[in-house]
Amino acid sequence: MIIQYACPVIVMLTVLKDGPEMVAKCSDYFQTKNGFREFQDISISTNCKKTDQSSLLLHSLDVKYKKSAEPPLSVLHVQYVGWPDHGAPNDTIAVRNILKILYHVPVNVGPIVVHCSAGIGRTGTYCTIHNTIQRLLVGDMSALDLVETVNSFRSQRNGMVQTKEQFFFCYATIIDELEDLICMSSYGTLEKTMASSSNQGHTYPHSRGNDLTQRVSNTGVSKEANDKTKTTPCVIQPMCENSEFETSEGFCQVRKRAREDSEVRRPNSL
Repeated sequence: MIIQYACPVIVMLTVLKDGPEMVAKCSDYFQTKNGFREFQDISISTNCKKTDQSSLLLHSLDVKYKKSAEPPLSVLHVQYVGWPDHGAPNDTIAVRNILKILYHVPVNVGPIVVHCSAGIGRTGTYCTIHNTIQRLLVGDMSALDLVETVNSFRSQRNGMVQTKEQFFFCYATIIDELEDLICMSSYGTLEKTMASSSNQGHTYPHSRGNDLTQRVSNTGVSKEANDKTKTTPCVIQPMCENSEFETSEGFCQVRKRAREDSEVRRPNSL
């Protein structure tokens, strides 16, 4: 699937093993230690590994068909190990760091793959956050109706966003990210950040691992797909290229509405 759709990024929201009994949550398909791995006619090599202070682990992967003469597809693998199953993180920093990495992914490449363990709770929560920010950046104010967004995801995959805690974490992350966007807009860095993806779009799908890692470094992240139910990972699109919010006042209005909605709205089933 990754090769077929030229997916540039995999966002993994689970650890490989969890709990005192070390229950398997996900297969090590991406080689946690730098190296080479084969799956039938597909080869995967891990070129480098980086980490940051918000529990993000980043791997640069080269994926290709073993018999193909085409250059390998460079895939950025982002793993967030600090998100508890059936729960929500203690803060929004790591999830927002993922968003900031994906701002640099060009819009003209393949879809982004998101998975956790069961593929509904943490996956649904992240997809809701990503989808909402993505739509807000092109001026779609209806994106603030998170109930509708969650229901739309649930119509495609039952159980997306499992708990009330996860639902309100969506709001908290969106509000915090809007705060960041207000600051970026005020200091004139938002346009530069969003434009960087279009400037690099023509080389991204076939970039070598070191080039891909360098682009991740430029986002401010410091150095260093299969789930247990064998369900298909959720797929979302990269962030939008341009923002229609040209002033910090626009973000402030959206942030205010998000805060108001977060106090009164949630899906009936939560």
